[in-house]
Amino acid sequence: MQTQNSNSNEIQTRLLDTHEDLHSPSKKEESSSIQTENLQEFSTFKQLNIANAPTTLLETIEALENEEAKLPDRKVLIKQMLNFFEKTTNQDCSIVTRISSICVSNQRILELLQILLCNSNQELRALTLLSSVDPEQFSDYEDCIFIAADYFSKNIKKFELLMNIISTTAENGLKGIYPLFSVTLRKLVKINCINEAMQFIDKLISNSIEISNCAINILIDNLCKGNRIEEAQTLLSRLEEYKPEHTFLSGNTNMEFSKLNVNCGVNITTWVIFLKNLFKNQKINLGILYYKKLIQQETFQCDQIFNIVIDGLFKNSKLEEIISVYNDMNIYEVKPSVATFNYIIESLIKNSEIDKAWEYYQRLLDTNQSGDNYTYSTLFRGIRDHSHKVYLQKAFEILDNMTNEGKRIEIILINVLLDSCVFLKEGKIIQNFFKKITTGYYRVEPDTVTLNTYLKGCIHTGYFNEAFMEFENLIDRIPPNDVTFNTILDACVRDNKMNKVNFVMSLMQSHKIKPDNFTYSTIIKGLNKTYESNEKDLQLAFDMFENVKKFSTPDEIFYNCMMDVCLRFDRIDKMLEIYEEMKSKQIKPSSITCGIAIKAYGMNNELDKAIEVYNMMKLNNIERSSVTYGCLINSCIKNNNLEKVFELYNEMDKLGYEMNTILYTTLIKAYAKVKNTKKVFEIFNKMKKDEKNPPNNITFNTVLDYSSKNLDLESSLRIFEEIVNFKNVQPDIISFSTLVKCKQHFHYNLLLFLYNIYFLNRLYQ
Repeated sequence: MQTQNSNSNEIQTRLLDTHEDLHSPSKKEESSSIQTENLQEFSTFKQLNIANAPTTLLETIEALENEEAKLPDRKVLIKQMLNFFEKTTNQDCSIVTRISSICVSNQRILELLQILLCNSNQELRALTLLSSVDPEQFSDYEDCIFIAADYFSKNIKKFELLMNIISTTAENGLKGIYPLFSVTLRKLVKINCINEAMQFIDKLISNSIEISNCAINILIDNLCKGNRIEEAQTLLSRLEEYKPEHTFLSGNTNMEFSKLNVNCGVNITTWVIFLKNLFKNQKINLGILYYKKLIQQETFQCDQIFNIVIDGLFKNSKLEEIISVYNDMNIYEVKPSVATFNYIIESLIKNSEIDKAWEYYQRLLDTNQSGDNYTYSTLFRGIRDHSHKVYLQKAFEILDNMTNEGKRIEIILINVLLDSCVFLKEGKIIQNFFKKITTGYYRVEPDTVTLNTYLKGCIHTGYFNEAFMEFENLIDRIPPNDVTFNTILDACVRDNKMNKVNFVMSLMQSHKIKPDNFTYSTIIKGLNKTYESNEKDLQLAFDMFENVKKFSTPDEIFYNCMMDVCLRFDRIDKMLEIYEEMKSKQIKPSSITCGIAIKAYGMNNELDKAIEVYNMMKLNNIERSSVTYGCLINSCIKNNNLEKVFELYNEMDKLGYEMNTILYTTLIKAYAKVKNTKKVFEIFNKMKKDEKNPPNNITFNTVLDYSSKNLDLESSLRIFEEIVNFKNVQPDIISFSTLVKCKQHFHYNLLLFLYNIYFLNRLYQ
C-alpha cells in the first residue's frame, strides 16, 4: 500500500513539474548535456533547399525557439524534427520539454501526442501535454482527446496510470484533460471492459470530476444488457443528484465540442435507455415504478418517456397498462404523438379489439394529426387478421383521402390492403382495386408483391382468366420472381389449363428464374389431377423428378407429390421405390408422406410394413392425424385384420382424436366385415344426427351394401329412400348397382320399376 502511494506521489510530482516546465521560458541547454544520438545530422535536411538549414536536432530546436526560421521553412523544420524525434529512443527530459513547448506554440500537438504515445514511458508527458493546452486555441484538440482515450482504454496497465492522476488533476484544475476521462470511459464500455469502467467512474465521482451523459448512457445500457440491473440502479441513484465541482465547461459557456459530447449528468435519454432495458428484460413492475416516479417531475413529463414506456408495455402485451399510460398523458397535458397512437392501435388489434383500434384512430384525428403509413398498414392488417369486412370501405376511404390530399402512399400499404381483400375472398373488390393500382390512380408503381398478391387473389376467388391476362400484360412491366411463376402455375393446375404450363415455363426460362421444388411439385399435382392423364404424363413426372435431382435435392413435398402420382396410376411398386429412396437420403417424412406409404402398403397387401411405418411415426414423434389413422384402418380392413382396427380406434379415443365422416364410415366397414348389425346401424344412426359429421354417399352405399347382402329387401329399399331424402346426398351408380345384388330376386323387377318411377318423380319435384 505504501509503495502504491509512493508511486502515485511520484507521478503527481512529475506531472506538476513538467506542467510548470511547459509554461516557463525555454532554457537553452548546453550541447554537452545532449545525448549523442540527439546530435546526429538530419540527413534529410541536406536535400532541402533551405538557407542555413540546421544539421542537428539541437540546432533545429534552437532555431525554432529563437524564431530564426520563417514559414514555410518553419513548418518543414518542425516536421523533420518530429520525424527524427519519433525514431529516437532514451530521449533526454530537457529535449522533450523543449520540443513540447515548440509544438504547443506552433499548433502541432497532435503529431507530438502520437509520438509520445508510441514511445515507452512517455505517457505521462502525453497527459501533461493535453493538460497544458487551451482547448479553445487548438483545432485538433478533440482528435487529440480521442487518440489518447483510445490508447489508455486498450492498454490496461497504462489505464492505471490515468486512474492515478485523476486526484492530481482535480486538485490542480487541469481542466484541459477532463474530457479525456469521459471519452476513455465511453471507449472502455464499447470494448466491454465494464468492470474497469465502473472503477473509473467511482474514481471520478470520488474526486467530483464531471462525467459526460454520453458516457453514462452507454454504461447504463451495457450494464442492463449484461443483466446487471441492480448496478445500473445504484449508479443512477448516485448520479441523479451528482453535481461535480470540476467541470470542463465552467467558464467556457460559448464552447461547443460536438465530437466529445461533454454535457454532464443524467438526462432524459439516460432514463429512456434505462426504461427500455427494464421492459426488454421483462422487469415490467420495476419499469412502471420508475415511470411513476419520473412523471412526478415536470422535466420528464414528455412524450419520449411516455412513448418508451408504451413501447415496452406493447412488446410485453400489456394492453391495460398501455391505456393507463395514455390516460396519464392526458392528465399531464402531453399531446400523444402519432407513434403513441400507433402503439395503442397495434396493441388493440393484436388483442382482437379492432373496433376500439378504429376508435383510437378517430382520437388521433381529433388531435389534428393524421396517421402515417404505419398507422394505416396496421389498421388494414387488422381487417385481414380478424375478418372485419365492415372496415374495408373505411380503408378505401383513407386511400382516397390520401390521394386527394396529394400525400405519398407507400406500396407496402397498397399491398397490405390488397392482401386483406384476398384473405376475405372479395373477388370483385380485388379486380377493381388492382385496376386502380395499375392505371396509376394512387400514383404508386405496383411491385412484385402486388402482382403476386393479386394472382393469389384471383386463384382463391375463381378469377382465373383475369389472372392469366394480367400475368401476360404485366410480366414485362413488373419484374417477376419464382413466387410469381409458381402462383400462375398453380392457377393452371386449379383451372385445368395444363396446356398453358409449357408457355409459363418458357417465360420462366427467358426471365432466368430457375424452377424449384415447388414449381415441379405444382406441375406434378396438375398431372395427378387432370382426367386426361396417361402414361406419358407419368413419364413426364419422372423426367422432372430426375431433372430436379441433377441440380438440387428434392424436398419432402416433392417426394409426396411423386408418391401420390404413382398411386393415381396404380404404380405401387414405383411409389414404394420412391419412398425407400427418400428414407435412404434421410429426408424426414411428414405425416402426409407416412399416410401415403401406409395406404400403398395396404393396397399392396403388405400390412406388416404399413404398421411398421405407423410405429416409426410414434417412435419419431411424427404427428399422427386422423387421416393417418384412416389410411391404416383401411389397410387393416382390406387385409382382414379387424382386431388391429378396433385397437387403433381405442387408441384414437384415448388420445382424444375427433371422429369424422371418413373414420365413421371406415368403422362401419369394419363392423360390416364381422356382420355386427347392431354396431353398423348404431354408428349409422349416430351420424345421421351429427351435423358436424353427417353420412355421405360412401357411408350410405356401405350400409346399403351391408343391408343388401345380409338383410331383407325392405330394409335395403328403406335405406335407398333415405339416400334420396337426405340433405346433400343423392343416389349414384353405385347405389343402384348395389340394389341389383339384393338376394330377394323374385321381388326385384317390380320393386325396382316402381322405385325408379318414385325416384324420377322426386327428381322432377
